[in-house]
Amino acid sequence: MDKKNIFIFWSWWYSKVVIDTILMDNTYNITWIIDFYNSNDNFLWYKLINNKQKLDDIFSLNGDLNIFVAIWENFIREKEINFLKDNYKNIIFPSIIHKKSILSENLKLWEWIFIWPWVIVNTFSSIWDFSLINTKSSIDHDCELWKYSSIWPWVTFWWWIKIWEFTHIWLWANILEKTIIWNNCLIWAWSLIVNNIDDNQLVYWLPWKVIRSRSHWEKVYK
Repeated sequence: MDKKNIFIFWSWWYSKVVIDTILMDNTYNITWIIDFYNSNDNFLWYKLINNKQKLDDIFSLNGDLNIFVAIWENFIREKEINFLKDNYKNIIFPSIIHKKSILSENLKLWEWIFIWPWVIVNTFSSIWDFSLINTKSSIDHDCELWKYSSIWPWVTFWWWIKIWEFTHIWLWANILEKTIIWNNCLIWAWSLIVNNIDDNQLVYWLPWKVIRSRSHWEKVYK
């Protein structure tokens, strides 16, 4: 069976993990790396597309376009995905899942999900579009992770947890059962979350406390 071609959007450290995961899975053939901010000719051992005209020319020669946007920051990831949707037809955003992760057969995965190695996601949980789950995180049963959210290494979800859109949870955070974290929250490393958290909150402590609300600038750039 012939492998499908895939383009990787952006060239930096996160892209290296994506490339490694794709190579291990052996499903896709990585054809080009796309990054308008990189003036080099290559990234690792791949040719680099760094201007829109060249990208237009190459995309015009293809039918369906598999593209993985290798950007970990939620709002920038949304911005670049919207750019691709607005400018090109026939784009497919496949999920990339490391083969050493353990996922329930009853897990619901939507479009463009990236799951790093040694992640565990248990039964009847849902991972929505354009979210990522980092190394050795654990999500128990009946949890929901909504669009454009990011879970970093060694985060633990208990059960019946709902994480809304554009929320970012850092290393070793522990989210207790039946908790709801609303949109655009930032949960710092080592936090213990025992109650619901409102929109736009920056949180850290054991147990948690709200440090302050997140500004519009942080929503876009941090």
